[in-house]
Amino acid sequence: GTDILQTGSQPVGGYDPLQADKAVQVRRLLKDKRFWSTLNTLLTLVSSAALDTLVRDKLRSKKPSDSDKRKRRASHIKQAFLELGATFIKLGQFLSTRKDIVSEELAEELSALQDQVPPFDFEVLKATIERELGAPPEVLFKEFESTPIASASIGQAHRARLHDGRPVIVKVQRPDLAEIFYQDLGYMRFIARLGPIIRPSGDWETWAALTAEFGRTLFEEIDYLKEGRNADKIRQILKEH
Repeated sequence: GTDILQTGSQPVGGYDPLQADKAVQVRRLLKDKRFWSTLNTLLTLVSSAALDTLVRDKLRSKKPSDSDKRKRRASHIKQAFLELGATFIKLGQFLSTRKDIVSEELAEELSALQDQVPPFDFEVLKATIERELGAPPEVLFKEFESTPIASASIGQAHRARLHDGRPVIVKVQRPDLAEIFYQDLGYMRFIARLGPIIRPSGDWETWAALTAEFGRTLFEEIDYLKEGRNADKIRQILKEH
């Protein structure tokens, strides 16, 4: 079989909501373009009745025109998530599985984020490998394919071959993910507190609970060390049987 090598794992120690709050510097928010983009996106998400648990029956109009409007709003939200990057791509994937909370149109649109994530720059990838493993890929491997076989919101995978000829898959995490995630989760928590003032009709209590659940899920996914240990356990179990 092909072994999997993982690089870029960050020992983040699990999600800490207080650290997310500390990442938000209120004095700088007026000039923080990312904050305002996040605010506009989340207001669109909530006001477009994506989180429509309480009013689901009223929103489920059978008129084609209403369905088309919801599809257009959903497409707008998906594009905003894609432009905001890794955190929001993961948020889109997270929400796409929550049809108990989001509209069917939005869930379907966001499901496209599962496999429409552009790869990050190869020079960044090379620098990550060198920082984590002590040498660039052209030194560490006999062969290393620059084009990824898969690209996800937290990392990407490349085919390679060790100097002894063994084929491997190299998984490389996007750089500075923990810092980026805490910044964006801090924005989400801050906006959830502002929400009742800015948009009283929104279901901000649900959004705050979702943010907490999403944060925990997010930090579990970037723990490559834990993932590697679990893979080793599975490999050992298979050997014993």
